[in-house]
Amino acid sequence: MSDSVELLEYLYNYYKSESFQKRNRFGATPLHIACQYASSGFIMKIVNFLGYKVLLEADYSGRSSLHYLCSGLIDKYCITEVYNKLTAPCDIPLLMQITTFNVEGREDLVRRCIALNINVTKQHKRVRLLSVLFKKTSIVNNFNINAITTNGQSLVHLACTSGSILLVKVLEEYGINTSSLDYEGQSAVHYAALSGSPTLLHYTISQYNLNASQPDYKGVVPLALACMSGSINAVEYIINTTDSDINLTCNEGRTPLHYSCRHDNKMWDVLTHSAWSGNMKLVQYLINNHQLPLIPFALLQAVCSSLAKLLVNEYKLDPQVEDNEGLKAVHCAAEVGAIDVLKYLEKDCGCDLDVVGGVHNMNVFHYSTVNGHFSFIKYIINNYPQYTSLVHSINDNDAPPVHYACASGVLQLVIFLVDVMNCDLTTEDKNSYTCVTWACTSGNLDLLKLLIKQYKLNPRIFGEISSLEAAVAYGKVNILEWLRQEYHINIVAFKKGLLPFLAAQYNRTFQSFVTSTVKTATFLRILDNKGFNVMHISAKVGSLDILRFFIDGRYCNPDITDASGRTSLYFSAQEGHLEIVEYLLDSPSYNKPRVQLVDMPDSNGNTALHAACSQGHPDIVSTIAGAYKSLNIDIYSINEKRQTPLHLAAANGHVNTVVSLLSAIT
Repeated sequence: MSDSVELLEYLYNYYKSESFQKRNRFGATPLHIACQYASSGFIMKIVNFLGYKVLLEADYSGRSSLHYLCSGLIDKYCITEVYNKLTAPCDIPLLMQITTFNVEGREDLVRRCIALNINVTKQHKRVRLLSVLFKKTSIVNNFNINAITTNGQSLVHLACTSGSILLVKVLEEYGINTSSLDYEGQSAVHYAALSGSPTLLHYTISQYNLNASQPDYKGVVPLALACMSGSINAVEYIINTTDSDINLTCNEGRTPLHYSCRHDNKMWDVLTHSAWSGNMKLVQYLINNHQLPLIPFALLQAVCSSLAKLLVNEYKLDPQVEDNEGLKAVHCAAEVGAIDVLKYLEKDCGCDLDVVGGVHNMNVFHYSTVNGHFSFIKYIINNYPQYTSLVHSINDNDAPPVHYACASGVLQLVIFLVDVMNCDLTTEDKNSYTCVTWACTSGNLDLLKLLIKQYKLNPRIFGEISSLEAAVAYGKVNILEWLRQEYHINIVAFKKGLLPFLAAQYNRTFQSFVTSTVKTATFLRILDNKGFNVMHISAKVGSLDILRFFIDGRYCNPDITDASGRTSLYFSAQEGHLEIVEYLLDSPSYNKPRVQLVDMPDSNGNTALHAACSQGHPDIVSTIAGAYKSLNIDIYSINEKRQTPLHLAAANGHVNTVVSLLSAIT
C-alpha cells in the first residue's frame, strides 16, 4: 500500500474525484484500503478532497473507513510468544493466508495465520490517526459511534482484535457501547481473547465488567478463542483469573483443547484449535499442565498448521482418522492448499487421494477449488495423473469441482479447468445452481462476463435460481447492478418483488441494495403473498439494522401492519429477538400514541405480549410487561378467544415465562 501523496494529487487532478469513489467487488474504495494500512498521508489528502463525511461511507459488508482503521488487515490473529514479550501491542504483525477467495465466510472454510514481524511504531501511528479522524468525523450529522457491520461487529470489537488498549481507549472517549454483542453473540472479551493479548483481556474484563466465561450463541467461550490465538499467556490468564472450565464444551461437543489445534471458532475444542494455531508449546502446555486428552480428531485441524507430522510421529495419531461426516486429513489439506502436508499424507502415511467425505461426499478437487487453490490443483494433476479424472466427478449434490471454482472467483483457475482440463460448464446441481449462478456468489464481475460473453453460457435471468437471486443472497451489489443494466431488469417487479425480500432475509449489503437499486418509498410498498413487507421480515429474522434504517430515517412508522394486523413488535416478540423488542418499545410511533403501539392487537386480538407468552420468551415478556406497567396498560388483555397472555404461557407449559410475567406485575 503506497502512501504517496504526490501520486494521489496527480491522479486526483487528472481523473478528478470519480476514480476515488470507485469500488472493488467487495464495495471497498481506495479510502477503505488506505485506512486498512493506516496510510495517514493518503487518508488526510482524501478527506481534504472529499470531506470527512466520506469516512462514514460503508462497503458492501457495512464496514466504514473507521471500521477498517480499527481492524487493520486481518480479523483473526495467531499470536506467537514474540508478541507476548512486547509491552506495546503490535500492528498487523501477521500474514494471513485466506483459504478462499470467496470472502462470504462459509462455515466450512478456515483461515491460516503466520506471525511475521512486530511494528509498534505503526500501531501508535494508527492510534494517533484514529484520534484525529474521530475529532473531525464526530461532528458530522450522521456519525454513529456504535455503527455496526452486517455481522454485527462494532468498532470496539474490531479494535480489540488489534490487542491495543490505546486503540480501544480512543473509542471510549466518544461513548461507544463496550458491552454490545455481535450477531454471533461475541463481546469485546471474545475479540480480546482472539487477539492473544492478556493485557487487553484484563482491561476489557475489569473495565467493561464483562464475563470472561460467557459463551457466544454457539457455546464458544473466550478461553477457546485464546487457545485459537496460540497465546499461552492469554490462556494462562483466563485459566488463572476466571472460573472458566477447561473442559467446557461448545454446542458441537468440543472442549477448548481443540481450539488450540484449529483456527476456527465454530466447532472444535481447545487442544484441537491449539494445534491449528501452529503453537506446539501451547498444545503441550494444555496436555501436560491440564491433562487434556489429544484425540485423533485433532489431526484434522493440525493439517492446517505445521504440526501434522509431529502429531503423527510423536503422539501417534492416526493419519487415516475422519470426522463424523467422513472428512479426512487429505480433504483438510486440500481445503487449505497444503501441498507439503498432502505429499506427506500420500507418501509416508499411505493416504488415498481419491477418497470422498464431508457433508456432500466431496473429493480433494472439490475442497481445493472452492477455496481457489490453483497451485494445489495443478500439483495434483502434474504429480498424480491417476487422479486427474476426479476433476470431472460430482459430489452428492451433483456439483463438479468447476462449480466451486466459479464460487471461489479465481478467474485463472476457471480458465484452466475449462480450456486445459475440458471441464463442462453447462451442468446444474440439485439446487439448480450453475457455473453462472455460482460466479454471481463470488462477486467477481470479470468472471461472470467471461462465462456469459466468451463461453456463451445462459445468464440465468429467469431460472429457478436466477443470477439476480444469487447476487442478492450473497450480497453482491456490483453483480446485481451489472445484470440490471445489461438485461434491463426491473428490480422491484422481478419475480413479483422477490429480490427486496431476499436482501432483507439475508441481511447482507441491505442499505447498498436499497440506495443503489430501489427507491425507499417503492420498496416499502412491496408485499409478499402473506402481506409482509420488509419491516415484518426484518423483525422476524432479527435484522435490527434494517429496522433502524427505515424507522430512524423516518421512511415508515413502527406500527405498520401486515394483512393480519401484526406489527414488527409482534413478530420480534414472537421470534425472541429481545434487542429488537427493546428498540421498538423506545421508538416513536408517528401515527398513534405509544400506548396503542405497545398494545396493538392483530386480527385475532393477540398482542406482542400474547405472542411472547405463547412462544415462551421470559426475557421479552419481562421487557414488554415493564412497558405495560409504565404506560398503565392492562396486562390481562384478552384475545378473541378470551385468553390472556398468562393463559397462553401456562397452556404451553412455559413455567419460566409465567414466573417472569407474574414477577413483572407484583
